[in-house]
Amino acid sequence: RAKQWYQRRVRALKSVAGFSARSVELFKKIAELSLLRTGPLEVDVKTQADTIKFLNEVLCCEVENIREQWESKMEEKGDVDLLFVETSNAVSYVQETLHFFVPVLKWILVKTSM
Repeated sequence: RAKQWYQRRVRALKSVAGFSARSVELFKKIAELSLLRTGPLEVDVKTQADTIKFLNEVLCCEVENIREQWESKMEEKGDVDLLFVETSNAVSYVQETLHFFVPVLKWILVKTSM
């Protein structure tokens, strides 16, 4: 029983951490592709920024959904609290990637105005 509790706890934390890491990696790839673009833009920079912001919001909500799924399987309050703290950290981590995207958007704006 103790082993199952520990395994469930580890799987829950890995799920949250893994999804947030993949989300950050997704933004990194989007930034790389945006910087490599050589042709004219199909949409303006504001639309790109709005789309990236929306994607960030969706990914943060999904981190919360993962927490909720695991929370229902947790038996002890300490585990729920730990999962909540880790989820909050993961959401903050994903939200921070949005700030790192600002220089990319500025570069795209400069590049398209040339």
